Amino acid sequence: MMAGCAIAGLIFLFIAYISGVAAWDAWVQSEVMFGVLNWPIWPSKAIIPIGTFLLALRCLHTAACSLYRKIELPQVETHPTEEF
Repeated sequence: MMAGCAIAGLIFLFIAYISGVAAWDAWVQSEVMFGVLNWPIWPSKAIIPIGTFLLALRCLHTAACSLYRKIELPQVETHPTEEF
């Protein structure tokens, strides 16, 4: 699970970067959708890199947590009132 999440996280980071560059170019070039009103295109293009970046963070976080669980840590004694 750790390797799959890490690879997926890196792929989603790549997608976020590529789509972020496209959104930035749309903003810099002031791309609009022509019609009765000229709507800017960059907000709809900016949603994709934001979402894929958050998904990449989630995948990388899951991979890091899986790696952390595999490391042997010393056991912490619980307080007697915490035991059920």
